[in-house]
Amino acid sequence: MNTWLIYFVILLDSINIGLIVLLAFYIGWFVLKKISISQDYDGFYQKERFKKEYENQCKKANKLLIPVFVLFTIATFLPNTREAATIYIAPKIINNKQVKKMPDKLVTLANAWMDEKLKDIKRK
Repeated sequence: MNTWLIYFVILLDSINIGLIVLLAFYIGWFVLKKISISQDYDGFYQKERFKKEYENQCKKANKLLIPVFVLFTIATFLPNTREAATIYIAPKIINNKQVKKMPDKLVTLANAWMDEKLKDIKRK
């Protein structure tokens, strides 16, 4: 595991929060843009040039939905620090030969401890 990967894993939560804030900014800007476009159009709906301008402004505002969707997708599927560590470290621990031998030793140790405790209980 190199230094940059460790740095990235540690910063995943901050990156996710930053993306959510940016997403909220985009959504707020989109809503304000739609409101301002509709208010500009309401007073002049009978004039043709304002109708075309309204349609052009709506197309521009709708193009904003693409980065909003991308940011939402990234923020949704970006793992937090704990999940990223689990994704990276768990397979290495599970596939380690020394770790596979540990349960046998732990069971033996647990059995010895239980036998000792049972003997203490029987003595009382």
